[in-house]
Amino acid sequence: MDIHEGFLLNLYNYLLGVEDINNNIIKKHIRKLDQLGEFSVNASVLARLNHCTDSDVSHIFESITTASRNWILPIAKCATIRDTYHLYVDRPFTYKLVVSCVIKNGRGYGTCNLSLKQPLSVCTDLINENVSTMSLSELRAILIKSVIDRLLSFSHSSASNSNTVDINITCKAKKGTPKGIVCAPVLSRESNELKAVDLYNKRTIDMRLMAEHKYGLRVTSNSGWRDIFRKLGEAAVTIEILQIKPNRPVICNFNDFSSSCSKGASFILYNCARLATLLKEFQRKVELKSYPELPDLDKIDFSVLTQPEEWELAYGYLLQFPTIINNCIKDIWECSIRIHNLCQHLSAMCSVFSVYYQRVRILTEPRNHLFPFLHARIYLIRCIETVLHNGLYILGIEPVSQM
Repeated sequence: MDIHEGFLLNLYNYLLGVEDINNNIIKKHIRKLDQLGEFSVNASVLARLNHCTDSDVSHIFESITTASRNWILPIAKCATIRDTYHLYVDRPFTYKLVVSCVIKNGRGYGTCNLSLKQPLSVCTDLINENVSTMSLSELRAILIKSVIDRLLSFSHSSASNSNTVDINITCKAKKGTPKGIVCAPVLSRESNELKAVDLYNKRTIDMRLMAEHKYGLRVTSNSGWRDIFRKLGEAAVTIEILQIKPNRPVICNFNDFSSSCSKGASFILYNCARLATLLKEFQRKVELKSYPELPDLDKIDFSVLTQPEEWELAYGYLLQFPTIINNCIKDIWECSIRIHNLCQHLSAMCSVFSVYYQRVRILTEPRNHLFPFLHARIYLIRCIETVLHNGLYILGIEPVSQM
């Protein structure tokens, strides 16, 4: 059980006496956390569900900070706004717990425990695996299969029965085939005769043009740059296809990259490169003796992290990453997957980080009173990079260190 799920169980047990954490009785906030807190509950609704008086509800919330001291995450504050109670998680405690968990688990952070009725084997009935002749719809099925394979290997799965069941990934429903996932088609506004190789080549060119025009990179024709843009093109296609629910068609704007959702890939990878550059520059300044070595985690004061984006990144994206991974694959037995949620999670995390990067000077002046801020932020940056890399690995995308 991950930290976030464990905390929700604590909260739902305390307020409602139930373990069903998927209802909306307790609102879970992801924006404006400074004002709204992480959770809110309507007092009248809670009184009705628990068959108690308003006075009883008031006592429940007056005691919640004390009661939560034994929870996975403690509640630091409870505030009343109109008829609603707003709960605020203890931030320094949560920062340290989340950062230590990400650092400790590294490439394994996000791994979930998957309970299956029987062992699963993911297969496809597609014979053609040649990108030059493969259709875009066939490519979608193959990409989805590869992500499911990585999700299953990334998870700790246990099955109550030893007989293996095949889950078939296909782009055409057929009678007599094993239970499986039928992917909706990939459609092009220009031509339905486009092959996978056509989209890969076009997105490679698009990514190069974007790097030159939007990011101002001076690109040469050497093989190093060609390899970089080939990988970026592949990443763009992967995101473009996987960020749509499998049962919904993907509409591909082949000749209009400005309106294409594959722009998301360039944004994600650009921020991936930003993270790598920040950490590399920090290490360079350590080697130059401008900065001291990064202290051990137990010596870091996370109370200095007071920027709203810092908390949104730690609480909304680092802490909840294992939950996102679990939600992607937990209903695979019913042939339901949510890979698109992972794409959205990574894109949203990069959006918050981009705002943070532009608004806050992370690598400060080398002054003693600024080092506590610097070191807390470097730990946060390391964790963001780890989560981003783990998410990209599952999607089959290679991280980049420069753009």
